[in-house]
Amino acid sequence: MKFSSKVLIALSLTLILSLVGINVWAAPGRQGTVPIAPTTVTIEGIIPVTGGTYQVTLLGNCGAVGTVTRIADPENEIGPANIGFEFLTDGVKVELDKACRVEICYPYPTEYKDMNGKIYKWDALAESWKVVESIISGDPAQMCVTENIVNNAVYSLIGN
Repeated sequence: MKFSSKVLIALSLTLILSLVGINVWAAPGRQGTVPIAPTTVTIEGIIPVTGGTYQVTLLGNCGAVGTVTRIADPENEIGPANIGFEFLTDGVKVELDKACRVEICYPYPTEYKDMNGKIYKWDALAESWKVVESIISGDPAQMCVTENIVNNAVYSLIGN
């Protein structure tokens, strides 16, 4: 058997097995086999809480205990984005039992930069989203805000 025939057979088998493997993994009978991250997670100490689209870290050994809740639809669950803006990711609600300095970070890929994405905080009194000062750093890039949270606060990454 020629070398080119052997290579052609090997490539054909690889392609067939790859397609079969993808179809089996994504088959209707296998839906839901990937674990779903919980919506609400307890936070305490210096261990960050990650919800897929955000990361929350308590800073300075503040000793607070609380919860971090992912808000899948901040527009309907909290309030609409400001006119001309849209939500780029989920929202996150941080509730603590005492005041603490907290860092909230979102991934910041090129698409978000192109949409002028910024972290906003929900102002319950004004019933609107207010931009908060944030820093972009790291590789891959993250946009982070550090704030004192007294009781609870809601954040989201919003762009236009």
